[in-house]
Amino acid sequence: KFGTGPVREAYFAMAHTDIFSRLENVQGYIPSAQYPSQMNILSAEIGSVSNLRFLLSSMGSISQSASGLGANVYNCFVTGMESYGCIELDGASAQFIYRPLGYGDDPLLLRQSAGFKFASAERVLNDAWVLKLRMTI
Repeated sequence: KFGTGPVREAYFAMAHTDIFSRLENVQGYIPSAQYPSQMNILSAEIGSVSNLRFLLSSMGSISQSASGLGANVYNCFVTGMESYGCIELDGASAQFIYRPLGYGDDPLLLRQSAGFKFASAERVLNDAWVLKLRMTI
């Protein structure tokens, strides 16, 4: 495949979207659009460096004005295999709920709603396999 680069088996690194522009300048950075296979890319995955695949979110962890010079410090959590997991709860399944315009007591057809619910519990399975990298911009 033309214009692609190999992606190693990697750990997930989760951080704030503010680091994106700096991450692109790191030597060896491969954007997720240039992965040879687009099959198993997570929606938040923006690229990889060496053995880290970066997942960025605007909900990422920031320690405000925490550096010695008063800059924000961005916390990047790197997770090893089976460091966290999702536990499906027995006897429950996912449910998508949709209510069209005018459902119930809505004579002016002003409201509709959609949502989902499911029963699961996420938890850290081994916190020794979770590392926190701290960086500033």
